[in-house]
Amino acid sequence: MGKSKKIVAILVTLAVMVTLLVPMAVPAFAGDPFKYSSAYPIITDASNQPAGWFSIAAGDQNITFNGQKPGGGTTYVTVDLSSGAKWNSEPNTNAAVQALVTTSPAATITYVASDSDSVQFTVYNATAAVTQLVFDVPNLDITSGTTGDVTATVKLQVLDEDGNQVWTESKTLVIARIGAGALTATAASAKKISGAGLGVKVADITIEENQPGVLSSTTPDTITLTIATPGVTWVAAPGPYPTASGTAGLAVGPATRTDDKTLTYTVTSPSSGIGGKLTFDLDSAGYLNVSPGVSGDIVITVASSNSKLSDTDLVVATTTVGEFTITAEDTKDREGVPGQAGVILGDIKIDQNFAGAFSNNGSLVFTLKNAKWTSNPPAAPAGFAAGTRYNDDRSIWFSVTNPTNITDPVTFDGSTHLPTVNIDANASGDIVVEISGTAGPNGEVVLGKVIPVATFEADKKNVNVNSLDQVAGDIKITEAGKNLFNTNGTLKLTLPNGIYFSKNPTLYINGEKVTVTWVATPKGTNVAEVAAATWGTKFSTVKADVIEIKDIAYDVDSRFLAKDVTVEISGTFLTKAGGSTSTVATVTNASGVSATKRSASFVIGSSTYTVNGTEYTMDVAAYVKDGRTYLPVRYVAYALGVDPENIFWDDATQTVTVLKGTTAVQMTIGSNVLKVNGISLTMDVAPEVASGRTMLPFRFIAQALGASVGYDDATQTVTMNLE
Repeated sequence: MGKSKKIVAILVTLAVMVTLLVPMAVPAFAGDPFKYSSAYPIITDASNQPAGWFSIAAGDQNITFNGQKPGGGTTYVTVDLSSGAKWNSEPNTNAAVQALVTTSPAATITYVASDSDSVQFTVYNATAAVTQLVFDVPNLDITSGTTGDVTATVKLQVLDEDGNQVWTESKTLVIARIGAGALTATAASAKKISGAGLGVKVADITIEENQPGVLSSTTPDTITLTIATPGVTWVAAPGPYPTASGTAGLAVGPATRTDDKTLTYTVTSPSSGIGGKLTFDLDSAGYLNVSPGVSGDIVITVASSNSKLSDTDLVVATTTVGEFTITAEDTKDREGVPGQAGVILGDIKIDQNFAGAFSNNGSLVFTLKNAKWTSNPPAAPAGFAAGTRYNDDRSIWFSVTNPTNITDPVTFDGSTHLPTVNIDANASGDIVVEISGTAGPNGEVVLGKVIPVATFEADKKNVNVNSLDQVAGDIKITEAGKNLFNTNGTLKLTLPNGIYFSKNPTLYINGEKVTVTWVATPKGTNVAEVAAATWGTKFSTVKADVIEIKDIAYDVDSRFLAKDVTVEISGTFLTKAGGSTSTVATVTNASGVSATKRSASFVIGSSTYTVNGTEYTMDVAAYVKDGRTYLPVRYVAYALGVDPENIFWDDATQTVTVLKGTTAVQMTIGSNVLKVNGISLTMDVAPEVASGRTMLPFRFIAQALGASVGYDDATQTVTMNLE
């Protein structure tokens, strides 16, 4: 007895656990016992119209057309048509019904009853469960004026083998739809075009049926595409002209060109099953010619012999102003030194704001700012034709031949479409190309860089005009990077007119003097040119080279004006093989001064003085006495161009005589009489001797020698200028 109670307790516990672990059972028939589907055609309100079909399949609750057992049950199926629909031929026999019904697996179909808009039959299989039924609805007669959906209300009454009611339900299904045939014409988004052009692409046009067979091929319907915009025509005969692709069997023949404004298409095959669609391809190729002056919308009128298509104006294109974005590509390592020849530039990429934005027959000009094109453009991208170079070879041009064939973006390749360039000998910075012309784009891009070959320096010294063997400053050329110099080229120095080399200069490479072979002896000429190959193996391959040109002396012609001596530096040593021979750089290593022109300054208390920027030393300093500034007569004379041999001292008479050109100046120590060319002038002080030198207030001797004088009290500086 105790054991039995224990077993019962265990079973109760397990039952509770099962209740906790297993989901609650759903109520009977909570799902869909049967599932329905149907198909329907588009028909008209007339007799003998086709209808669709419906299907009924066993659903989720294990209910079949036999009930809930594998076989033996019976299902009554009643089909009622909606108002306005009747059978064209009433299915009122076993054979008639059986021709309409298919089951899976096969079952016995038995006609029960029918009238003009309903039919009832049974489904029976003694052994197998029938899980699906398909009913092909026969043709219908539709009452005139009926619209909308034609439906069949299907009622199922499922009995088991004992005649017990298992399930009853009904469902309304669409088996046909009454609709008036209609046609619509539309266009894709209007194309943006820049204006005039031949073979212009525009938007596709589509004609669509709302049901099959609206367009007929029996008495063939026609469709016309007529250009409504003045100044726009179809391309000239014989074309080609746009073709149309169809769906659902709908098709038209090739276009017939009625005139330059109208194309006509004839329907060759109607649609079936569903409504068809015709798409006229106006975009893949250019079929319109647009004359200059056309602006705004370009309109095509679509019409048909079929009254169900109303005449429709469609905008297929709109003229607009092209907008462009210009960028440079592939510019890495696109560089050269000043004067270098045959340099390849980067690419020019131009984006359009719409396909065909370039103006047809427009020109696209590329102009260099610090280089020249070496040839005409070798090729052109699609839609362009290559032009020529002009503007002293700084500009090339392309013409737009077909805007619609231009890719977006279009690239003018630096290696394919653009010629190489010769960089100007005096160029620096970026290699800039300016884009202009009538094609549309305007702007500029950087397609390369000019890298300096060297830096150029010079000492500057004064040289006398109309004088020989005047020492000039040294010139220094420092390579901007290693291996930039063309060691097989020539280096050339050119002097201005009126300046000649007094002797051959001396060259140093990296601090070492080298023996060179001059192309022509510089001495006596204004050109010094040397072939770098004759300099030996002094060049470095691991660091920048330094070229120094020293021991430069000039013979200065009397015709040379007193100004800076500018030396022009050129040669393929600096511009690479085949490069420019024009001037690459200039330096000033001398300043011509008049042989008589002097600008001198003396500072009180200082034993130095300056003449034309050069400092000299005295053996006595200037001083102030009784408010007057005393300078040594000898050094004032030197400063104003008096040769030392033209200064005389007579110790017996204590007299100083100074000769300058045709002027003779004489003064005596202790006397305030100054004689100029024998004429006596009275001074307010007399010359005196200090530190063995004759000293005199500066104004008397300077003015006697023809100089103008000045005094800066702040710096205590005396200035003298002799023109």
